[in-house]
Amino acid sequence: MPFNYEQLTDTAEFRIVRKLIAGKSIVAVGEVTHGTRQVDQLQAKIARDLCGNHGFRVIVLGEIYTATTIALNRYVLFNEGTLADALEPIATNQGVVTAELIELTKWVNKENQRRSLANRIWLVGTEVAPPKLLEDVAMHLKKPSKANDNQITADTNSLSRALIDQWVQQLAEQHSFAIDIFQNNKEALREVGIFQNIQWLKKNLQNPKVIIIDAHNGHVEKQPCYYSDMPSFIAIKRVGHFLYETYPDQYVVIGTELQRGYFDRGEGGPVNRVPEHKRKLGTILGKLTNSPYGLLELRKCKENNLLPGNNYRMSFGTSNQTVGSVAKCNKIADAFDGLIFIRESVPDTLIYSLFPAQAFSVYFNLNKRTVRAIVAAQQLKVKLLNTHFELTPDKESKYYIRVYMHDIAKKMLRKVDTPLTTDSTALCLNVPASTVYISMHIVGNFSQGCRVGEAVVNNHTMKSAEWLLIDVQKHYKLITNTKVKAGFEVITR
Repeated sequence: MPFNYEQLTDTAEFRIVRKLIAGKSIVAVGEVTHGTRQVDQLQAKIARDLCGNHGFRVIVLGEIYTATTIALNRYVLFNEGTLADALEPIATNQGVVTAELIELTKWVNKENQRRSLANRIWLVGTEVAPPKLLEDVAMHLKKPSKANDNQITADTNSLSRALIDQWVQQLAEQHSFAIDIFQNNKEALREVGIFQNIQWLKKNLQNPKVIIIDAHNGHVEKQPCYYSDMPSFIAIKRVGHFLYETYPDQYVVIGTELQRGYFDRGEGGPVNRVPEHKRKLGTILGKLTNSPYGLLELRKCKENNLLPGNNYRMSFGTSNQTVGSVAKCNKIADAFDGLIFIRESVPDTLIYSLFPAQAFSVYFNLNKRTVRAIVAAQQLKVKLLNTHFELTPDKESKYYIRVYMHDIAKKMLRKVDTPLTTDSTALCLNVPASTVYISMHIVGNFSQGCRVGEAVVNNHTMKSAEWLLIDVQKHYKLITNTKVKAGFEVITR
């Protein structure tokens, strides 16, 4: 049933979306691929409609780390900080901030300012965060900040902030999950952790209705549907399975499907093509209609015994794939209540920082042999000796060492920032067993130059004694010209 996407919220066809979700308190709009602009636009529009017109009070960013949205939630609830402060943790830790997320955040913040505190909209991530981020979460409980909201009573304010603190405590208690997920590759616990966070929101907020976005179709499906040879998709109970099992009469899922186009899988990766296949639903629907968008009511398909068995496929794209693919899908009409078809897709522009450009120099990269030795020791020890740096007059200059650890799929396992001091700096870090890449550099805000007399890694003295801090744009050009993979290879000065 085709509809005009640009007028989605005004058309008769969008009323069909509303019909699908009528009387439901948990609605998920899945992503067929990550990094597709049309899908993100669609999710944001539906979220605004449900929160603005249908009493929904929680927008869940399903696959965004919990710990990176603490500042974001405080910003939309209490108008604390700035938009950049709110979104920067997501940008720097996951690189999934899009124009649509920025506009959605602005809308929630503005909408909340006209509401009583008890009825304001929460905007939170529910993906279990890496261990180091959760270790830092406890600090938020010790740093209460003042609400920029003079129209609410002190009692209401205190009550609301106590609830936020309880939410933060819930996140901190997932630290053991995080270790198993990020260091021991226990993918199933990832789904359990996301479900527990959504369940907490349902139980602790007053009469909450939840809209889930920023999560792949394969995470929010009601029943097993996607089949893939990837180990992470074999015999794992998904978030959507838990939700449907726990809230069978309240959970509704709308999936998305693409015919063709492109999506962006993140920094340093290619912009990927969405493949077509003769049994792919996007390809089939594209031949049946000339409309750029459409909504397929799967209840009617099920009643008419359409889409049975495992004879169909759907597009598949996620952050750890090097190319887009099509996946076999079993009993699609049992897994989703509706399916939104998108004919053409374009990649999102992903934002990795909302702050002014930093000056920095990547100063050494660890080769595979060194990384293997460090992983075997399960410790990374770094010493910088005879350090000197130049400060910028009248500005707050900061220097620190940034360390990244990634697994074979280039999924970030750990990121650590340690302040750099004059004379000498040392750090000792535990290293996850699944680490394959380790990269380190010096980062400086409002900085002019830095000299390191000696760098020692696990008792091995590194070569090159001096590095000059360089502009981000120049660094990017150097990376481009030398075909260095951003984030995993570095330039030694």
